[in-house]
Amino acid sequence: YYLNELFQTSQYSGDRRRLFWAFACPKTAKSSNANLVAVCDADQKTAAKVASSIARPVARHYQDVIGCVDAVVITTPAATHYQIGKFFLENGKHVLVEKPITKKDCHAKELIKIADTNNLILQVGHIERFNPCVRVLQALHNFKDTCTISVTRTCPYKERIKDDIIYDMVIHDIDLLQFLLRNSIKEITATGEKLVSNTNDKVQAEIVYDNGTVASIYAFRNDVQTNRTINITQRNMVIQADLHKSEIAVFHKKNMTEPIQQVNLIKNLAVTDDALSQELQNFIGSICKYTQPMASGHDGLQALALANICLQYIERDAEK
Repeated sequence: YYLNELFQTSQYSGDRRRLFWAFACPKTAKSSNANLVAVCDADQKTAAKVASSIARPVARHYQDVIGCVDAVVITTPAATHYQIGKFFLENGKHVLVEKPITKKDCHAKELIKIADTNNLILQVGHIERFNPCVRVLQALHNFKDTCTISVTRTCPYKERIKDDIIYDMVIHDIDLLQFLLRNSIKEITATGEKLVSNTNDKVQAEIVYDNGTVASIYAFRNDVQTNRTINITQRNMVIQADLHKSEIAVFHKKNMTEPIQQVNLIKNLAVTDDALSQELQNFIGSICKYTQPMASGHDGLQALALANICLQYIERDAEK
């Protein structure tokens, strides 16, 4: 389960990297440059079932593995991210934590400070950064010329999801917009509705950037099907990306008022590995080479801060 690269990195010369996944995931067990030590889940039956399928032991409590791991992946409920993440970072372990990094900005800042102080990798699971469509969009287009960009994310209702849709879905697209546009924000507004749960299940948000770009986010988690799309309007083209189907359509035109002149359709994007595997390999690679991960703790904090602004806006509006 090791690559020579792991032994060739001077910082870890002769040291065998070991990876503990806080939530059992077969993709980790298949990693060629890390050894999955154990799996852990609050539901012991679930942990035992998954551990058995990948021939790995079960850790009853996450604290039990502190002496035998170098890094952890935390995919527990968002409310526990701070507590578990802080425990491992304070004990010198690299951490990949699912989004959101935490629920509170101050907790995220504390985790970042601990990681920086101890020279540890803190990566946040903003997995859309690894989506093949997003990577192609980055390579093909200059987002400085973007006039409008709209992101839609819908899915059927899942009763197991307890977090507000802001933390469950919207934060994905907030981070995606920041990742693609990389511009300062001038204004954020948002509206939300509670439909099938005690938290927001439907949210519409608008973000105005300093360069004039206007971005809109629509998220709904009681739809009949799953949709993840991005529509981008620029002065000389319109781009439609389907993140779920991995397809991109580019409509070319001379200017904003001229009709479409040419359409390029990019289908079946060549992907050597899925986004989750790419994310995991980025984490392991960042540890080995001690480089910044694709989605750092600072990126996670930025997305969280903007998500919390949206949530506060919705809550203030509900009080009126």
